Amino acid sequence: LDGVPKLPTAVDQSLDAFLAEPTLTEAFGPDLVAAITAVRRGEAKLFAESTPEEVVARSRWRY
Repeated sequence: LDGVPKLPTAVDQSLDAFLAEPTLTEAFGPDLVAAITAVRRGEAKLFAESTPEEVVARSRWRY
């Protein structure tokens, strides 16, 4: 799939991609963007040293 950008594989990368998309951030509005940002930054910090398997085990049934 040459030329197709890969999706982010880390929470902080996906947050950066989300924040870089003005269409999304304008559609969500500043309050929801702030909430999403706070939650995702917290998740990035919480799982910074975790393996993908550990992240799944700790969060699978949470949401």
